[in-house]
Parts: sequence; structure tokens; C-alpha cells
Amino acid sequence: MSEGTIHHYQTIMADPVRMHAYLEAIRRVCPGRVVCEIGVGLGPLSLMALQAGARRVYGIEVDAAALEVARRVLRRNGFDQSRFVPLHGASHRVELPERVDVVLSEILNSVAFGENALFFLDDARRRFLAPGGVLLPRALDVHVALASPATFLAERDFWGRQLRADYGMDYRDMLEFVNTDNQMLSILPDELFTPWQLLKRIDFARPGDYAPPAPVVFQLEKPCSVAGFAVAFEVELCSGVRIRTFPGDAPTHWQQGFCAFHEPVRGETGDVLALQVLIPRSEAARVYLQGRCQRIPAERVAGPERGGGVPPLAAPTPA
Repeated sequence: MSEGTIHHYQTIMADPVRMHAYLEAIRRVCPGRVVCEIGVGLGPLSLMALQAGARRVYGIEVDAAALEVARRVLRRNGFDQSRFVPLHGASHRVELPERVDVVLSEILNSVAFGENALFFLDDARRRFLAPGGVLLPRALDVHVALASPATFLAERDFWGRQLRADYGMDYRDMLEFVNTDNQMLSILPDELFTPWQLLKRIDFARPGDYAPPAPVVFQLEKPCSVAGFAVAFEVELCSGVRIRTFPGDAPTHWQQGFCAFHEPVRGETGDVLALQVLIPRSEAARVYLQGRCQRIPAERVAGPERGGGVPPLAAPTPA
């Protein structure tokens, strides 16, 4: 296991907001039940479930080294192969010997969907969960806002201009990676151009909620050059237990997410920007959100005297 991987797991497990919320939800949901965890990592959530009184936990993990650590940790804490059953592989390629009462997971990242939670949890709901079973997390509300974070602008400037100006090195090819990567940032209030708006609300038990999100419409209150969209979410683990990742909330290892447009979108006061967020459909362990943005000039936006509203949106064009 590499030093980077160890640091990744340490960052997650050192997050008290995440750990305390999952512990509380697991204690409410898992006692006396058969559980399947997707994405076990080093095993802390499976261990919580068994310590809370789960009858058995099937732990699925694609990282063989991490799964072996989890197996040893669970054994050391008193849970043998009859209580913790490690299963190596991607969850959609794994078969369970029985249906389970609880599907437990924490396959979320800063942009909510980047660990392909929509695909893997939908598959687990269909193939693993017994009738009347419970998904933990239960629901997810994902919000977006238009933004130009200073840290992202500095990174783009470094590859696109600074190296060339300082050393005569042309590294503009790196801009493609910068513009397509989904970044984890701490977004400051003055880096946002719009209020947060709901992108997608998902009840993981409802098949229809896995559909692609509809466009989100923003009206600008001042002229700006928008580099992309920020992402924050509220996840409901179970009734009464939630985690929020908005600026100003208790900080988590997720911080906030940011997805860049390939080119900045410029707008004037009163303009409408319609954002279409594209979530790839695949079996990959990681997916990258992309945004397409359609600008509607202020003069085309109907005022109150004409009934208000935004004209019908065409298919969004790439930003």
C-alpha cells in the first residue's frame, strides 16, 4: 500500500464530522441485521456495524491490500470469518450468498457523484437488498453555484501563462487536465457569483431518482466571468443524521467540489446562465462531472410586465 493511499485513508478516518455521523447512523440502523458495505477501505464502517450488533457484514473492496488490512483489523477486534466476510472486487461484479438488510456505503467525494455512487448504489439496491431493506446513506441533496475560485484560477494561470513567462516553457497541454479534473477546494463566499441551487435530490431507494439532473437556471446580479460550478451536498444517512459540506458548515474532508468550464463564460447583469451537469454513465470506479452552460442575454429574459420567466432553453452548448 503506497504512502499516498495511506494518507488518503487517514484523511477520511480523521474527519470527525464524517466518522461521528456514520457511527450514530450505524448504531440506529444496523443492530441485529445483515449488512453489506460497498467500498470497505480499511474497514472502519464495517467494524462500527459489527460493534453495534450487526449479525454479519459482507465487505466489498476493489483494493486488495486495503481489504487485507480490513480483514486483519476485524479479526483483531474479535470478528472472525463468520461475522466479517471480505469480498474482493468491484461490487457490480460480486455475488452475495444472501440478500442483506442494509447496504452501507460512503462512496461520495467532493462533487458527490465522482465515485460513481449512482451506478454502484443502484446496482446494489437491485441485486443485494432484501425486500424492506435499508440503504445507508438514505438520501442525497446536491447543490451547485457558479464560481471562480482563486486557487483554480492560479493553477490554470500556472500552466497556461506563468511557466511560459518565467522559463519559456509551453505547458498549455496541461490545461486539458486542469479543465476536466473535478477538484476539491474550500470555496470562499466571495468566489461565488450565485446562490446555491438544488441540482439533484436522490432517495436511493427510488429507482427513478437515479435519472440525469435537469438544467439549473441562474440569473446574474452583476457582470462576471464564470470559470465553472461549485458543488456542495447534504447527505441523509438515516432519519435525523445528516452531513453538510457547504462553506460555513463544520469542515469535512470533502471540502467543496469544483468543475471547470473549458472556457470562462462571461455574463452581464440580468443575464441567465443555464447549467447542464453531465454525469457519465459507466462502470468506472471514478467518473468526472462536466458542465455545459447556455447564456441567455438579459434583453431576452422576460420582465414582470410580460409575465416574467426565461425563454425555452435550447440544448446546452459546451461552455
